Amino acid sequence: MNFISKIMGWVLAQFSGLFGHNFAASVFIFTLLVNVAMLPFTLKTQKSSAKQAKLKPKLDALKKKYGNDRQKYSQAMSELYQKENVSMSGGCLPMIIRLFVMMGVYWAIASPISFVLRVDSAAVTAAKNWTSYVKVVESGTNIDWQAAGIEEVKKSDEVLNLVKEHGDKDESYYAKLVILDKANAAKDVKKDSVEAVMQAAIKKNAVVREVVLFDRIKTSPVIKANFISNGGSMEELEKIDFDLFGLDLTQTPKFSWNFSNANKYWLIPMISFLASLATSLVSIKLQKKANPEAPNMTAMMVGTSGISLYFAFTFPCAVGFYWICSSIISGGLQVLTQIFYGPDVIIAKEQSKSVIMRAKKEQEKINKIG
Repeated sequence: MNFISKIMGWVLAQFSGLFGHNFAASVFIFTLLVNVAMLPFTLKTQKSSAKQAKLKPKLDALKKKYGNDRQKYSQAMSELYQKENVSMSGGCLPMIIRLFVMMGVYWAIASPISFVLRVDSAAVTAAKNWTSYVKVVESGTNIDWQAAGIEEVKKSDEVLNLVKEHGDKDESYYAKLVILDKANAAKDVKKDSVEAVMQAAIKKNAVVREVVLFDRIKTSPVIKANFISNGGSMEELEKIDFDLFGLDLTQTPKFSWNFSNANKYWLIPMISFLASLATSLVSIKLQKKANPEAPNMTAMMVGTSGISLYFAFTFPCAVGFYWICSSIISGGLQVLTQIFYGPDVIIAKEQSKSVIMRAKKEQEKINKIG
């Protein structure tokens, strides 16, 4: 997956340069072109669906013939597919390939520092670690800092140098960060109550998505210093602009049942939900048109859209914006594909060709007789 993400990240970087390093514009055009590039696989799936649709009358006859004997029906169906040169899994491979490509695209967009800017992994790891430490201190986790030896750590050269270098926090703040860093790095940690609480706090706050790092590195001197000391560059971070009509896509929407707390960042999850729901409903309608006997997937599709709404409130807006682009673009292309290259359209074209071929043969016979 990393290999695909690296390729996609490089392509996204080229688009970023073309569009003034604007992340939103780059993601939209990039997602559009990726979906267009995947069209051959979609068309192959449509051809497979058309072949299966043509066999429906014969399959219905087999059902009537074998009744409830599913074993004989399955065997007869397999023989029919083989005879008609139709693959029962003809649409699976294109879907799997498409899934792998789209996952690679997702990770390239969700991890732009690694895959788009190609910053050294050590710098990214350091920024993530120190961000998790800062989050632990900011959350006010109930750690017995006295038992962890904070008074001694406050006097250490490491803490004094941090205070001298940054000067915006007292010794206690930096001492806590140093304690957390050492607790996380220790290989043989004694599992006493204090260190167990520290490890749990670090683990709880350790999930740091790269999009969030842009803001954290710029606003926290200690995170910035560790990022740079491990090979990171602030000039590289400036190469991406996350503004979208006044929305900072590095921010994460914060849901609250108190709707008076709603803000402009709620737009991303809400639009993501509506786009996903609309695309799902259109997909169901098209599937039912092509295959009326297809199982009803409405409940699952609505549930999936609801899950996407939940996750859009927990991920940075950049990820939610990608989901919006993906839903709208893939849904639009699906409609166009169904209109111009749906199974019923393919069957109609093939039938027209057959009629024309028969007419030609009949005319050739008439010409020979004449």
